[in-house]
Amino acid sequence: TSIMGSASFVIFLSKGYGHNPSFLIYVGEMIKKRIGIKYCGGCNPTYERVEMVEKIKFLIGGQFDFLHYDQGGLDGLLLVQGCERACALESLNPGEIPYLSVTKETEWKKVIDWLEHL
Repeated sequence: TSIMGSASFVIFLSKGYGHNPSFLIYVGEMIKKRIGIKYCGGCNPTYERVEMVEKIKFLIGGQFDFLHYDQGGLDGLLLVQGCERACALESLNPGEIPYLSVTKETEWKKVIDWLEHL
């Protein structure tokens, strides 16, 4: 890991005087998209919702910060519904935030495609 964190790029330059770099140039920091996650109430789930989200995080998580849905400054909102009733949106007003609602475990590829096109 660099001194700037795992999502940063740093260049060390040396004049050849020993092992210590002479100076440091900060090149830039990779900006991750902020994705809010809201789960339904879980009253009648037909699949393991949290496991599906963990799978998605494992596959492409380095590009995104996955946060609780009520955080500010979100770039997108993922509504993880346990069944076709899709109640997670009932008490939520996403406003201008792009969102995707999924109701089946088989929709994990749809989520990845949506995230990659945000």
